Amino acid sequence: CIRDRVYRDLVLGIAEFAQGKLETAEFHYRESLRRGQEVKGFAAGAALAAAPLAELLYERGCMEDADSEIGPRLEVVTTGVVPETTIQAFVTAARIADRRGDSARTLGLLERAESVGLNRGWDRLLAASLFERIRVHLVQDSHAAAIGLARRLQDLRPQRPTLRGVADVAHYACMGSALASKDPDELRELTVELERMFDEASASGSIVLAIRLGSVLAVAYDSYSSRTTAVDVLRKVIELARSGGVVSSIVDAGPQVGGLLDAIAGGTARHDPFVQRLLRESKALRVGARPAAAGPPEPPVLLTARECDILELSLIHISEP
Repeated sequence: CIRDRVYRDLVLGIAEFAQGKLETAEFHYRESLRRGQEVKGFAAGAALAAAPLAELLYERGCMEDADSEIGPRLEVVTTGVVPETTIQAFVTAARIADRRGDSARTLGLLERAESVGLNRGWDRLLAASLFERIRVHLVQDSHAAAIGLARRLQDLRPQRPTLRGVADVAHYACMGSALASKDPDELRELTVELERMFDEASASGSIVLAIRLGSVLAVAYDSYSSRTTAVDVLRKVIELARSGGVVSSIVDAGPQVGGLLDAIAGGTARHDPFVQRLLRESKALRVGARPAAAGPPEPPVLLTARECDILELSLIHISEP
């Protein structure tokens, strides 16, 4: 049955994406879309993979391609009955609007997501919308609003995450509080919890979740503790993100990421194309520019840290008279 294949490819794509296997995930998403379009009267099912595909393209930095997937299908996807694709649709559309400087549309989408989450009893959608609003308010220097939203998130959370592989309410609550808090004691507790979550996600192969947790963890360390520790954490995140070409979750974690990337790029990583790409994306956001439509992701860099060191020493030797 074609409908069964539509759902099968969607589920396989989501599983591959969670493991950071973006190329394989994209194949399954596109297969799900293609097969769904072959079935008459199946518009909602056919559009299900549009949201995760848009999320994947956005993570690679292909913003215009992501918008072309989710923009025309947003209403269909967000009226569906699948929580995961609804979260992906609202969050991706809101981040695209935010990148374009359209704060009214960004907040409008997130407030609508919150309403849908409340009406349907989908705590994860509600938590995702609150977390995204925290990010927006912090960029706008609305710290009081961000702190208020973080408190709402903490009221929602269970003691521990109840899902594996994707962001749960507890993850959103910890990340939101870590970004919003200015209290050193609270930040110290939050970094301990975030580090545990980051280690658990990394160990279980939940690579995209680990990238998102680790990026916020690096920002939190930079806010209250040690630039050196923050840089070390971000280096780990970059290695997780490298093979899949995940860039947006890293640079979207906050403006502090730019300074951490500057520190990393000042060493052997100045010869690393992936780090340089992250730096360009971050700088574009810091100066208020919106990156132009990106082409295909750059091929993964297959050099180890030791090989980068050898390359740098070789370049230095060649350049010497």
